[in-house]
Amino acid sequence: MSAGADGRSDEVRLDSGTRELLRERVAEVMAKHRVTAGPYAYTKPSPRVYEQQWLWDSCFHAIIHLDLGDAEQARREIKAALSRQVASGPDAGMVPHMNYFDGGGEPLWGTPDRSGITQPPMLAFAVREIARRTSDLGFVRGVFEPLRRYYSWLAARRDPDGDGLVSIIHPWESGWDNSQRWDELAGFGDDEERNKAIRSEMCARLKGVGFDSAAALVSGWFDVEPVDFNCIYAENLAALAWCARELGFDESAEVLDQKATHVREAIRDKMRDPATGLYFDIATVEGEERPIERPIRVETPAMFFPLFAGIPWPEEASALVSKLASPRSFWPQYPIPTVSMEDPRFAPDRYWRGTTWVNINWFVMQGLLRYGFRDVAEDLACRTADLVLRNGLWEYYDPHTGRGLGAKDLSWSGLVLDMVRLAET
Repeated sequence: MSAGADGRSDEVRLDSGTRELLRERVAEVMAKHRVTAGPYAYTKPSPRVYEQQWLWDSCFHAIIHLDLGDAEQARREIKAALSRQVASGPDAGMVPHMNYFDGGGEPLWGTPDRSGITQPPMLAFAVREIARRTSDLGFVRGVFEPLRRYYSWLAARRDPDGDGLVSIIHPWESGWDNSQRWDELAGFGDDEERNKAIRSEMCARLKGVGFDSAAALVSGWFDVEPVDFNCIYAENLAALAWCARELGFDESAEVLDQKATHVREAIRDKMRDPATGLYFDIATVEGEERPIERPIRVETPAMFFPLFAGIPWPEEASALVSKLASPRSFWPQYPIPTVSMEDPRFAPDRYWRGTTWVNINWFVMQGLLRYGFRDVAEDLACRTADLVLRNGLWEYYDPHTGRGLGAKDLSWSGLVLDMVRLAET
């Protein structure tokens, strides 16, 4: 392997030995966390901390199970995630970000078996991955209609201005619960306990309107069009179009491809700052006469997700990768921190405020490979593999030292195995 972006020689090699070491560690964690709930089976993110099923976690878990050779469990993860899809009412089609198979959701959500909000819409991508690796179109056919309803719900209920970009109504929906991206809108700061209380207060307000998406967006409490969420949305519309075409639903495939193109164009037109070439979230806030949109100018790895969705022109992609690979900004010993190291609020040991997460690395690596930046992608995979082999599977890591933080043995950090596979492809 070549030297890394900061001149450091790689600590591990992306070879069969590394892959097998990682496979053993990941397989052990995934086996420990698997549970059966009636007809469903899913993988807990970390039983001591996160006992329920989380939406994008299970999409990642499905991919990891494929890497471990367990396609049946990959399918079961998706079926379980879809099992609590909202069946009726104004938000019919919504897939919740949490499923409670033993009940217990009532105090927080007003319903015993599910949450009232969603998460980054990775379902179609995971289903396409299962189909590509197994050729199981029967599974695709069985989940296609629930998937179609979910992505239709996002367009109908989370895009009130019709610009193609969907909004989130709570930081939990982003997956980046505690990011500096939300400081100004939500009132977050250095006190994590206070930040937790704010998130709970926001949830209580949403519960007061029955988690009605339209009512929440009209309220102006928290209305953000995130870059990464929308890039995931665009790429998943394309994945659903692929599924439709494989099933012979050519007209549906064409419509879905057109929607994906519309979202990509909206991301480029509205989220890209022409002065810097960077992409920023858009917040809708109260204006003097009417609500106004303004960019959230916080530099995080979310601005590299357009690579994942194939949005920048090649020369623009090169500029983004130069920013990514800068040792001053996003390329410490163990990239990628969740905020630029040049941000005065950067905190390398705080939840989503400067730590390194394997799932974020996985997204960015796919974007790098999509645009042909294989050397940088392989370096990122190497450093991530080194991080996990030295420290184990943790929720997140200190980007300077590699120290594991948060929940121990977090399942989705097994995506490191998929990063090695992608590097070898």
